[in-house]
Amino acid sequence: MLPLFILLTVTAFAQPIITHTTPLAFCQGDSVVLEASGYTNVLWLPGGETTTSITVLDSNTYQFIANPGTPNASASNTVTTTVHPLPTGGFTGQYTICGGCAYVSAPSGYAGYLWTNGDTTQSTCCSDGLCDVYFTNEFGCTAYGGGYSIYNWGEPSPLNLVLEANKLVVTQGGNGYAWTINGNFITNWQNSYYIPTVNGNYAVRRTNGMGCTSYSNVYNLTNVGVDEQAAQNFTVFPNPVQTSTTITNSSADALWYTLYTSTGQLVMSKQKSTDKATEINLSGLENGIYLLQIEQNGYSSYQKIIKI
Repeated sequence: MLPLFILLTVTAFAQPIITHTTPLAFCQGDSVVLEASGYTNVLWLPGGETTTSITVLDSNTYQFIANPGTPNASASNTVTTTVHPLPTGGFTGQYTICGGCAYVSAPSGYAGYLWTNGDTTQSTCCSDGLCDVYFTNEFGCTAYGGGYSIYNWGEPSPLNLVLEANKLVVTQGGNGYAWTINGNFITNWQNSYYIPTVNGNYAVRRTNGMGCTSYSNVYNLTNVGVDEQAAQNFTVFPNPVQTSTTITNSSADALWYTLYTSTGQLVMSKQKSTDKATEINLSGLENGIYLLQIEQNGYSSYQKIIKI
């Protein structure tokens, strides 16, 4: 008897494959789409979804069963997704500047930086408005890290100091000035003009309400003091003074007189006199040193008056 042979036909099916077009490792907030390419009847594990593709937001291991519940059911390969954390930040700061820019820095320890002004270094210089930075960590994930608020009031213009008649004047006007002579501050005087009593190098500084400071040129004054031609026409007596003193004018020409404190503050506005003897009442003033300016025929004289 001949041996009996049975002929069997075996069909081998290729294992189903998961496909994806974006990386399996991604940053928090991103995702990857997994596809069961070539199959319409699928069951995804874990999760139990039956669509041909799924969107994955977490870290896990996935596969699908092709043709589940049939003799042709087969399991796909597995893929593992990884979610990387975003960099953390949240720092804030504030700068008030007067022109130029504020030099600011972000915390160290990040793989990359991107400032709103385009700089990619840890530190940058911002001129105005919001100066924000985005961090990139070692996984290539980027997130907002914080920033600074920059308030720029602009660089003040230089002050122009000139001599007008007997006064040094800041042509810009205003207030908030600090005057100096030979580099030393003159106390209790913040006006835009100053009545100099001695020769020297004068300058002025102004600070506005925003804290921005501007400076003047230095004015070298060399002609302050009593003019001999004017001084020979009058005398001031008595001096020291208790209640009043008198200007005796030996000329037929009128004179003008103005009284200041020793720091140049106006006490008595300019007065005209055509009298031979002009009395000045100081009874209401505090004891101290005052400066009497007398002008006649274009000349000026300064007399120091002591009130006792």
